[in-house]
Amino acid sequence: MPSFERFEQERNLERAVEKQRIDALYGYAREREAAGGRIRESDFKNYYGPDAVRKDREYVEMRKRQFGESLARLPESERAEQEEAQKLASVMEVMLQEEGELSEWFGRNAHTAMASEFDDIKNGMDAVVEFETETGAEHLALAVDFTLKRGSLDKIQNIKGDIDRGHTTEVKYFYSEYEKKQKPLKGLAKVVVTCDTPTLLEAAHLWKTKGKSPQAQHALANHPIQMIILREIQSQLEAYRAYAEKKKKNDFEKIYAGDLAMIDAILGEKEGRIPGNPANDDAYRALARNLSVVFGK
Repeated sequence: MPSFERFEQERNLERAVEKQRIDALYGYAREREAAGGRIRESDFKNYYGPDAVRKDREYVEMRKRQFGESLARLPESERAEQEEAQKLASVMEVMLQEEGELSEWFGRNAHTAMASEFDDIKNGMDAVVEFETETGAEHLALAVDFTLKRGSLDKIQNIKGDIDRGHTTEVKYFYSEYEKKQKPLKGLAKVVVTCDTPTLLEAAHLWKTKGKSPQAQHALANHPIQMIILREIQSQLEAYRAYAEKKKKNDFEKIYAGDLAMIDAILGEKEGRIPGNPANDDAYRALARNLSVVFGK
């Protein structure tokens, strides 16, 4: 057999194995989400009223139908690519919601919540991190990205546009673990988080098996994925703060500066203790390049 054909066979086999792993982890993520991982609009009927919640759910279902129809019109290879990106994002969203808090990826005093479908679709964010501080609670919105063609570029460009328009991120459906009550959130900074597929699959395998293995639980708590995420957040907040300062968007600059101080402190606690170099991650490097493209650094 010619070496090229052998190479193609090996690559196809590796790809098939990876697809099986992604499908299995996606199934696990859906189980964890169904067990209560995502904020549900239906829990807020007493807060907003049943009619308002019903309208929001109708909006969600309408947008999901539209997305499904547009996906069905794509060529098969492009459709498969987008479907896989969705599965990877779903795995990361649910894992972040659980391990961001249980494994203290965002520090000791952080709570993580997976956004409602309404806030995901309407406000473009997947999770909220709530930080307990000496002066109260602070919040950061996360947008998980696994789009394969342009990577994080589109989301970063959208955030830049939000700064230009004076539009901060809002969350309609949120339960504060700190205040023990339902409330909307306004004036949030939003950042993109991502990692390459091998990094995610490695961490997600530990996540799936940690209940049966203390070694896996320890490895997950110390996994480099958290440093990738924190460094991505740090680099974005630095870029957004500098841009807000340049554009004299003082309210934005204050938000980004406050969030940056929290992330710097968390990284200071983890530096030297958590192994790995974020620069080895392809998605991390792509995000850094995209920041440079958008903000000219």
